Amino acid sequence: MGNTVQKKTIGDMLSESRRINGLSFAEVEERTGVSRGVLQKIESGETKRPEFKTVKSLAPLFPCPYEEIIEGYLEDENRSETLFEILQEVIQCEYSSLVERVSLKILQSPNEKIEKALERLYSFADSIAIAGTNDEFCLVLFKVIANYARQCGEPKYIAKALLKRYLIERNNLSRLEDVNANLI
Repeated sequence: MGNTVQKKTIGDMLSESRRINGLSFAEVEERTGVSRGVLQKIESGETKRPEFKTVKSLAPLFPCPYEEIIEGYLEDENRSETLFEILQEVIQCEYSSLVERVSLKILQSPNEKIEKALERLYSFADSIAIAGTNDEFCLVLFKVIANYARQCGEPKYIAKALLKRYLIERNNLSRLEDVNANLI
């Protein structure tokens, strides 16, 4: 029989943090802005999947790194709106290790059709590229789109994503040789 490690829930982390820091629900509410009632439901397990904004507010109290909290939250999350909110958060906080995972989770969401999910993620990535926010994140997003589109047989998005990757890489002169070598 294999040993299975049970992942900590947000409720477990809240309980542990309150115990370690000697905090009451009122003190946690004061620090985070999350109401006592919501905190009690999370800690008791009555609320299994709290809203992302609630988790974000509680995160500074938890002993584990924020990236780890997001990783755990992603396991059970399938709502595309929340996943896009998380993607914006990981890009804003520059958690490059999570960009690929979150964008893939968006594309695999059972709540949306493949073409619609590809279009939404492509539009999102394109808006970041146009704003010039972070080329590295754009390259990751377009790579995920191209690979997923290839797996799903969506040639339109393979071509669109590969073109955007090429244009971003072309504009970065330090990569010009690599780009040209990849085209040959």
